[in-house]
Amino acid sequence: MFTDDLEDYLLIAETIKSAQINDNTAIAITPKNIDTVIIAKAADALLNISGISVSFVLGEIIMIYILVEDLLAILMFKLS
Repeated sequence: MFTDDLEDYLLIAETIKSAQINDNTAIAITPKNIDTVIIAKAADALLNISGISVSFVLGEIIMIYILVEDLLAILMFKLS
């Protein structure tokens, strides 16, 4: 079974703490630059709270994509 380390657990807890609840819906916002797994776990944890049947967790996800050709061009330039 997969387990969370303390930092992940604290991020999930911080996200849950930010939740605004209206009727049976919870909306929470994560700290910046967070892993998508933490977002999913926070949304799931909110659904385990009595009285909440819908949860939305919003987070900023920063992904950096580097094309292989671009990386090779940069390396070749630095080596020459």
